[in-house]
Amino acid sequence: MHEGYLARKLGLGVANPRDIDIPPEDYVDEQLAMPIQDLALRDSTSPIKVVEPWPEKFERPLKEKWRDEDQYHSKRRRLENKKNASTEQIEELDQLSHSLSWYHREADAYQLIVTNIYSDNHVINRLNIFWSNHFTVSKEHFIGDFIFSSKRLLNSNFKELLYHSIKHPAMTTYLDNFTNLGENSEVVKSCKREDVATGCPG
Repeated sequence: MHEGYLARKLGLGVANPRDIDIPPEDYVDEQLAMPIQDLALRDSTSPIKVVEPWPEKFERPLKEKWRDEDQYHSKRRRLENKKNASTEQIEELDQLSHSLSWYHREADAYQLIVTNIYSDNHVINRLNIFWSNHFTVSKEHFIGDFIFSSKRLLNSNFKELLYHSIKHPAMTTYLDNFTNLGENSEVVKSCKREDVATGCPG
């Protein structure tokens, strides 16, 4: 098998697959032996985009993400139950929502994009995208943690990867079915009676 064909099939990110001048199996072994890189642009406004390791200040442990989201929903519920919420309270909730959006979703998306563009881990990145797509998960604020923590197991075995996936909060949330609605539920009956889509779960 020509190495260029394998490179294209695996999506190795090589500009010209024929530039790979070693046997395909050696190339894959070499890739899998490399340190795993999670990258970021140091200054996206600079004309010279310098790539460096992902900043520690954006590393948020899963427990912190869970705590932050719980605090946000608790504040939102308290605010919804108030008859006269102050402007300051509404602004505080908006700021918290924006912070959650960046630290729990946008930062993860940015990190994933930059890493796949600039990292030399072509094989690992390809496998990471494949398995992340294979294991369907929910809870968007935890998906980034699921993807990056799974990536570090790609050199282990499928048993470890599977166990990690099924116990991760992004998967357990997806599997618990708490948002599912039966056709005879009161919510669905109410939607049918009103015959409107607004406010009715999809």
